[in-house]
Amino acid sequence: MFSLKTHPRARRTVALVLLSCYLPSCTSWRTQRAGVETVVESRQPDKIQIVTHYGHKFVLANPRIEGDSLVGIQYNVSSIDPPRRAVALSDIRQVALLKTDVQKTAGLVVGLGVAALLVVAANNDNSNDNRNRVPPPSGGVASCPLVYSWDGTTWRLDSGTFGVAITEGAARTDVDNLIHLEPVAGRLHLRVANELDEVDYLDAIQVLAVDHDPGVTVAPDGQGRIYTIGPLTAPVTAWDFLGRDALAQVRTTDGRSWESIVTGRDPARPADTRDGLILTFPRPAAVNQARLIVDGQSSPWAAYLLTQFVEAHGSSTLAWYDSLDTQPTYRRRVGAMLAREGFLGVSVLVGDQWRFQGFVWE
Repeated sequence: MFSLKTHPRARRTVALVLLSCYLPSCTSWRTQRAGVETVVESRQPDKIQIVTHYGHKFVLANPRIEGDSLVGIQYNVSSIDPPRRAVALSDIRQVALLKTDVQKTAGLVVGLGVAALLVVAANNDNSNDNRNRVPPPSGGVASCPLVYSWDGTTWRLDSGTFGVAITEGAARTDVDNLIHLEPVAGRLHLRVANELDEVDYLDAIQVLAVDHDPGVTVAPDGQGRIYTIGPLTAPVTAWDFLGRDALAQVRTTDGRSWESIVTGRDPARPADTRDGLILTFPRPAAVNQARLIVDGQSSPWAAYLLTQFVEAHGSSTLAWYDSLDTQPTYRRRVGAMLAREGFLGVSVLVGDQWRFQGFVWE
């Protein structure tokens, strides 16, 4: 809970600064190849993650098949009377089950021993005040500390932090805008939640309020530097690498997102192993500098592939973590590889040459 004073003639943007965190992510959602009926009836899971053809994602506890529907309790760790939910089997595009490596988790908790704050998502407060209710899980493939903002009425997911900070040596500071946060009686209410059975370490949280002209946007970069940016300009064209029009998905912030299609690709063809967007923006006269503002999130594939990469070390995973922590040069090389393979890379067309500008942090 943080105090906030408001300047009467300026717009205020709140940035969240989370310091030095790492996440030994030993639990992850695993996409299942079998259909939902086979998964539920053969595995009888306690929880199942559902992705519908409409893009909705949620977690059901105690799932079961009833007729042509999947029925369960919508997962909410603090709800006194959690809602029953049913979804037609024909509407389900993908299902995933939670996998936990108990031995690896125990080894990380005992062996790393970092003096930091252990953030726990569970909250047993049964107060009628809605601010004491932990928001429902996002249903992601792998978890990071998630930051929820109180907007005056309800909790809103505002930030997912510390991507790829999987060892103590990879701990880093993260900065993000809190676009939903609203002061209530001069105070800001935030909730930090870990929604999978893993251990996340968080050293400190700070809130920075930036007064600025209403016509200016405030945004951080991947290193935490905060910029003021003038009026934003939407792209006039957007094509993916296969020539499909994606402008409707990325022109405005409306909850619709562009996502690369991973099916139907041949890994032997170099053109099929990369995807992205080619964007065109109008260029105002006498302007020599521009900044690209990206409002997006990782797809489940990013977290799934990172999990596969870590698990590929098998019984040597903890030794690999030790190498990352004690060998900075090796850690930077691994980090650069993960950024190259998993982050968005930005290039600008100058003449007939694409010039690389940097990565958008995951």
